[in-house]
Amino acid sequence: MKFARQHCQLNDSQYGSMKGKQAQSAILNKILTYDYFRLQKENAATSEFDAAANYDRILPAIAVIACERLGLATKIGDLLFKSLDQLKHKVRTMYGLSTEYGPTDNYPLFGSGQGSGGSPTFWAAIADVLFNTMDDFGPGLVLQDPIGKQISQRS
Repeated sequence: MKFARQHCQLNDSQYGSMKGKQAQSAILNKILTYDYFRLQKENAATSEFDAAANYDRILPAIAVIACERLGLATKIGDLLFKSLDQLKHKVRTMYGLSTEYGPTDNYPLFGSGQGSGGSPTFWAAIADVLFNTMDDFGPGLVLQDPIGKQISQRS
């Protein structure tokens, strides 16, 4: 992430895993935006999506492509992909260590896991692509009421 912050233009909407930024700032920005619309007496619509357990849903290929976009070397990307794609798990309980399990052709497992040190970086790289896409295609959004009358337009 340090290399990406110095050499790539990461989206300003990125708060997670970013040195010098706090997750609370994103919440404050949302509150201030709502207050602005209320004070200006403007109509507004927002949508929010909770990325619950997002680290467990990261596709290894997407994580590698997103990281390579930010400067990860191809050889390291190959190693990272193989590590995530062929990851094996064991669970330690009071009864001992479980048998090994991992992805199969019939039951693939995705993600780097909630406790992985790389998970925040993978998610930040993927989220940067999502934020850039929303910035590119978000302007021009037109809201209409059910009978087709234009309510508002974002430009």
